[in-house]
Amino acid sequence: AWEEIRQLLNRDAIRFQQAVSDALSTMPLTEDATIQFNVLICMAEIMDEAGLLSLNLLGEPAGKAGGEATELVDGSFLSMIARIYNQAFEAFVKKCREQTMETDVNQQAKLLIRLHTDIRGIVNSAVRSCSERQVEALLSEWQKVEKLRMIPLADVLNSMPGVIGKEVVERYHAFKAAKIKARNLAIKAITPKHAVEELAAMNPDISKEKMEILRNLLTTVYERYDMYMQEYLYDRAPLSLDVLIDIVKDHCEKLATSDDLQSVRENLPVVLAGVFATWSVMESKEVYEQEKERAVVTRPYPIQVLAVLRMLGAEREKSFFGKWFRMMGDADRHLQGHLAEVGTGEGKSIILGVTATILALLDYDVYCACYSQYLCSRDFANFRPLFEKFGVVKNIRYSTLRDLAERFINRDGDIRSKTAQRLQLNQAQLEEAVRKPGNSKSSVLLLDEVDVFFTNDFYGDSYNPLYEWRPKGIASIFKQVWEGRAKKVKVESLPEAKELLQSYPDLRPLLLDAFKQMKEEAADFENFKEKYEVHEGKIGYVLQGTFCTSASYGYYTAFAHILEHTKGNISDKIMMQSLAISIPCGRFSYAQLLQFFDSILGVTGTLSTLSAKEKSIIKTEFQLQESSYMPSVYGDSKLERKRILLTKGQARHHQAIAAAVDEAGDRPTLVYFKDEKTMDAFLDSDYGRSLGEVAVVRESFSRDRVTMLVEAATAPGALTLLPSFFGRGLDFMCLDDAVERAGGMVVIQAFESLSASEKRQIMGRTARNGKKGSYQQILELEELGKDLGLKAAEMKALADTDSDSLRVKLKGYQEKAVDRLLIGLASDAKDASAAHAKAIKFREALFGSQDKKALVKLMRGL
Repeated sequence: AWEEIRQLLNRDAIRFQQAVSDALSTMPLTEDATIQFNVLICMAEIMDEAGLLSLNLLGEPAGKAGGEATELVDGSFLSMIARIYNQAFEAFVKKCREQTMETDVNQQAKLLIRLHTDIRGIVNSAVRSCSERQVEALLSEWQKVEKLRMIPLADVLNSMPGVIGKEVVERYHAFKAAKIKARNLAIKAITPKHAVEELAAMNPDISKEKMEILRNLLTTVYERYDMYMQEYLYDRAPLSLDVLIDIVKDHCEKLATSDDLQSVRENLPVVLAGVFATWSVMESKEVYEQEKERAVVTRPYPIQVLAVLRMLGAEREKSFFGKWFRMMGDADRHLQGHLAEVGTGEGKSIILGVTATILALLDYDVYCACYSQYLCSRDFANFRPLFEKFGVVKNIRYSTLRDLAERFINRDGDIRSKTAQRLQLNQAQLEEAVRKPGNSKSSVLLLDEVDVFFTNDFYGDSYNPLYEWRPKGIASIFKQVWEGRAKKVKVESLPEAKELLQSYPDLRPLLLDAFKQMKEEAADFENFKEKYEVHEGKIGYVLQGTFCTSASYGYYTAFAHILEHTKGNISDKIMMQSLAISIPCGRFSYAQLLQFFDSILGVTGTLSTLSAKEKSIIKTEFQLQESSYMPSVYGDSKLERKRILLTKGQARHHQAIAAAVDEAGDRPTLVYFKDEKTMDAFLDSDYGRSLGEVAVVRESFSRDRVTMLVEAATAPGALTLLPSFFGRGLDFMCLDDAVERAGGMVVIQAFESLSASEKRQIMGRTARNGKKGSYQQILELEELGKDLGLKAAEMKALADTDSDSLRVKLKGYQEKAVDRLLIGLASDAKDASAAHAKAIKFREALFGSQDKKALVKLMRGL
């Protein structure tokens, strides 16, 4: 059928596209037109992906464009449709601009709602972005040409019925002042004095003396901060921020060259106030100049300032700031490991960004680590202007744990290139991997969430870099091994393998090991547990929150490429790139990599949910000896926790979920499943199919697509299904007042978390920022027993437990399950530590003077 379509299109491709072009160029922008346009987008994505259209209007080969791309590829059918639509939308905006040049804010508000209604209906994120830029340009013109103030317009939009007016305010940069003012007015910020009192009440280790020190420091910070805001923003002729930058740097130098506690008390508040004031001015200067209201200025909360002070050990009896003491190796002069619990949505990224800036100014190398590439990229982009303003951007790195491991493994030189160079593999194509000079600076690791370390992806796991060697004939060897997997072909007897063994006699042991592994993994391919995904023509695995196409599992991944190539799912080029001999460069333990840092600090939303054993590991192995529980910015939570429902059998479980969704009515609802397999089982059930329109979020989706789904998930009546991976890091902003009056967003968790911290994170997707929300668990008894490792008697006891007592009993079983998991992870960590020691030994030999034979011997032990 596809071939028939291909032939039909290719016979008259130009005529076909011209007909589409003519139809689109004359199409009025109406709701029906948006629906038709979305049909064309879906059609175009399918045809471009399958290569069904070989000619565009210019007679050139069609390019490839996916519906999740942030930029459209010229020459593709999708690109052509998008270009025509955006031209039509631009013309429509221009016409609207001419009609509204002298109208009142009510008419302008109605126009914006009309435009945004069209935009929010578009399914392609790249096309949406183009249209949003047109609206942003219109708002900018209203501001500059008509001197329109955005806050009155935002008030009108927010007062309109429904959610679209509020979405307009939330979506466009022009309304930044209105959003900040609304947030500042909605939150009655806790006073500095009250913040210190609550902090001391929640943390018994804070003595009266330390409490007094923190209160004085916090008071001084805010006095200085207010003075700087007056001088550098509020005055009629504010000073240049460069003056404040110099003041901060001068006081940092005093801190770094002094061992006097009095110097710390005098200089640290100046530094903290200066960095926070610089951040506030950079965030708020544009909107303040437009509105001339202090209510539109972004300010730090006392809780955030206190968190920075606590992490920096401001109340300690010894100063750690003197870099000369750090260089001499005085352990007491290093930062004490500290972990602060900060509530969901209460500014963890701000705390980390400001702390990173101060530490970099104090001559530390700062590494901010997060479990998610999406969050790393977002947070670094948000704070990069601040880092650049202080000239420390080169000293601050945001990365996932995987990227962090890569950076530290290669800190003295690229380990893969050096391996290839020392073994004389493809020598003519390789540059000498020169050892880099060591770094004398102290390094600090800033952690964003700590509970993710107690997973198989980190604690007990290792990072295993490989050099991929593609000698002549290797592709043929792989294909013959794959085709003969049922017979377990003797690889070393293949002609191409014999030639390799003869050409590289020093590497014979490594080659024979590789041939043996190929044969075994080809035969065992169907049983391999790590499941790959094919996305946009590439094979990858979801690792630490990122769809990773560079990861491989032995030769299983190479054989997966051969299989998917035969199915037509990946190109010949992609397959050939995967067919390589893997030369091991070591197994580096993630947990052991923490030892590279002089100090570790962090923020988390789940410290109080960690078990006693987890907290012990954090102190002894992760060097986080101290902790702080920070009071909430918003006061008491408005979350409603409903009783747990325990069902028997999958059908009853699905029925209960569907009933809970129906009960939610017009409240937006998120349903979290253990994984995509259980989510799909619900979708395919009679109860899942009965729910009507359902949005689904998957780990393989791009950042743009996930963002679109998150925005849509807060609409009244919206139903969104997600796997547990998305239980953290996504901000669901519910804007509809009617939803708030009805009780806020509903979160249903359809499984039992192994860790209480995961449950806390999922629960934290609702009732955020002082708003209402509800949370309920709906569990299935048999799956619950498997997840928590329960015995038959324990499962019967649960089934007989009344709903009021169920939560307490489940907590006990959950803690036992976590303890069993930690025993297994500790054993894995011990094995990983032994492998890590061998990897370090190999790395030193690699950059040393060991001969090839000795290196090969070490490599076989990796």
